[in-house]
Amino acid sequence: MASIPQSKIDEIQAAADIVQVISRYVALKKAGKNLKGLCPFHQEKTPSFIVSPEKQIYHCFGCGKGGNVFNFLMETEKITFIEVVRNLASDYGIKLPRHEERSADAENVFDRLYLANVAAATFYQKQLFQEANQKPLNYLRKRQLSDATVKKFGIGYAPKSWDSLQKYMQKQTVQTKTLVELGLIQKRDSGGGYFDKFRNRIMFPFQSTSGRFVGFGGRRLVESDQPKYLNSPESEIYRKGELLYGLNFAITKIREMNLVILVEGYFDLLRLADSGIENVVASSGTAITEQQGRLLKRYTSRVLIAYDSDEAGISAAIRNSEILEQLELDVYILRIPAPHDPDSFILENGKEAFLELIRQRVTPFDMKLQSITGQMQELSDEDKNQAVDEMLQSLVKLPNEIKIGLYIHRLSEKMEIAENFLIARFNRLKQRQRVGITASEKLPPVEKFRVGEWQAEENIIALLLLNESALSNQILHQLSVADFENEPLRNLFDRISREWEETGSVDQQRLTSEFSHAAEGTFLARLLLLEINYPEKLAADCIYRLRKRSLDKRFNEIKRIMNEESASHNAVMHYLKELTEIRHKLSEIEKEHTRFVKANL
Repeated sequence: MASIPQSKIDEIQAAADIVQVISRYVALKKAGKNLKGLCPFHQEKTPSFIVSPEKQIYHCFGCGKGGNVFNFLMETEKITFIEVVRNLASDYGIKLPRHEERSADAENVFDRLYLANVAAATFYQKQLFQEANQKPLNYLRKRQLSDATVKKFGIGYAPKSWDSLQKYMQKQTVQTKTLVELGLIQKRDSGGGYFDKFRNRIMFPFQSTSGRFVGFGGRRLVESDQPKYLNSPESEIYRKGELLYGLNFAITKIREMNLVILVEGYFDLLRLADSGIENVVASSGTAITEQQGRLLKRYTSRVLIAYDSDEAGISAAIRNSEILEQLELDVYILRIPAPHDPDSFILENGKEAFLELIRQRVTPFDMKLQSITGQMQELSDEDKNQAVDEMLQSLVKLPNEIKIGLYIHRLSEKMEIAENFLIARFNRLKQRQRVGITASEKLPPVEKFRVGEWQAEENIIALLLLNESALSNQILHQLSVADFENEPLRNLFDRISREWEETGSVDQQRLTSEFSHAAEGTFLARLLLLEINYPEKLAADCIYRLRKRSLDKRFNEIKRIMNEESASHNAVMHYLKELTEIRHKLSEIEKEHTRFVKANL
C-alpha cells in the first residue's frame, strides 16, 4: 500500500463520488442533507444506512458498518484495499504508474490463490485444444458451441491423469499447500502424496465481478463418474453463495437493458451467449441465495428466471422469485414449453422463438394464479380456501405495497372473492407474521464499547472533527493522548492533534482515506455523521470526565505503590505529596466544571 502515493489515493477518492458509487448497489433517497437506504450488509425493513455527500462517508446505525468509498467497495466486493484503488483508478481514468501497480500486487494477501487459479485455468484451456484430447472438444462442438464462446468463457479440460495438473503447477512454482487450499488436488487416503481432484472433466472457471479466477466447476464426460458436476470447495477467495457464473461478462449488457436472465446451468448460459443474448447469468443449481440476489440488484432492477420446464424447475423458479422480490426486484418467469430447458429450446426453435418467450413472460404471482384457476373445476371449497391462503401468504413478505394491492385485486377477480375479504385476511396473516418474527431478522452483533468515559472519548473526536478553532484549542489545551484508553480513539486523537498543531485544521477526507482500512475508519464514519447540539457544553462535560478519570487512575496507582513501599519513609512522603497535588487538581476541575454548568443553565 505504501507503494501508491497518498496523493494518488486522494485523487482517486476525490474522483469517485461516494453517492454515485453506492447508488449502484443501494437505492438511496434524500433525507435532509444526507441520503438514506436499506443497508446492504444486513437484513432490515426500516432504512438505517446513511450516506453523506458532503463528507463522502457512509454509516449504518443498525449494524455499525461505515467508512468511505474504499471501505464500501472492500466490504461489498470482498476485495482488498489495493484492488479497490486499482479498480477505481481504472473506472475514473486515473493512471497508476506500472511499478506501483506491481508493488501493490505483491501486498495482496490473496494473490497467491488468485495466481494459482490463473495457472490452473491456463493449463485446462491448453489441454482442451491438445490433439490428444479430441473427445472433450468434440463434445462441446457436438453441443453446437462455437470455439469463440468456448475461448471467451475460458472453458477447459482436466485430463484423466492423476497428477498432470500437479506436475504443471510444480513448473509454475505453485506450492502444494496452495493447491490443497483451492481444492485442486487432494491427499490420498492411504500412502503418501496427492492426486488431481478434477479428472476427465470439462472445466468451467468461476470468475469474480472484476474478472479474477476464484474457482472451477467440472462436468463429467463419462456417465459412470460421480458426481455429474464437481465444484471447487469454498476458500478465502470463493464463496459459492456469493457468486453467479458468467456475471463478469454480462454486467455491461445487464445495465444497458436493465434486465438479467437467470438460468440454471452452464450450458444454458453458454447457449444464450452463443446466440447473442449476453445479459445472462447462471445460478449453477436451482437454489439462489439472498447474497446472490443483492449481487444482481447492483446492476439491475429486473430479473427474468428461465429454468427448466419440468416441475422441479418451475418450483425452483417460484421459490427463488420470493427471495428476489423481498429484495424489491421486479421478477418474471419464463414459461419454456416441455420438455425443454433454455439450451435445448434455442437449439430446436432458434433465438427469435426464445425472444418471443421473453416477451410473454409472467410474474411469479400470475404463474401461481394461473395454475390454480386452471384446475378450479377439480378443487373443493377447502382446497380453494387453502390455495387463496397460500397466495396471500406469498405476499406477506413483499415490501412493495403497490404490488400487493395489484396482486390482491387480480386474485379477487380470478377467484371471484370480494376484495375487502381478501384484504382483511391478508392483514391477519401479516399481523401473525409480525408476532412471529424470527431470529433471522435480528441485527448482527455490533461491537460493544464501555459507556461513560469511552463515550466521552468518542464525543471529543466528534467535536474536533467540527473544525471549530476555539473549541479545538480548548480541547487540545486540556487533554492529551494519555487521557484516552480506547486504542482506535487514542490513535485518532493523536493524529488529529498533530495535524491541528501543523495546519490549524483537520482535513476530514484525508483522515478517512488514511484510516479507511482500519478500525479507526469505522469510528470516523459514525462520528462524522453525528449532529451535535451545544458543542461547548458537551466539550466541557467530556473534558471534565476524561481529566477526572486520568487523575483518579493516577491516584489509585499511587496508593497501590505506597502500600508496596510502605517500609520506605522517604518514598511514602514523596507519594503523599503527589496525592495531595492530585486531590487539589480534582477539586479544581470539579469547581471549574460546576461553575461552567451553573453559567450555562
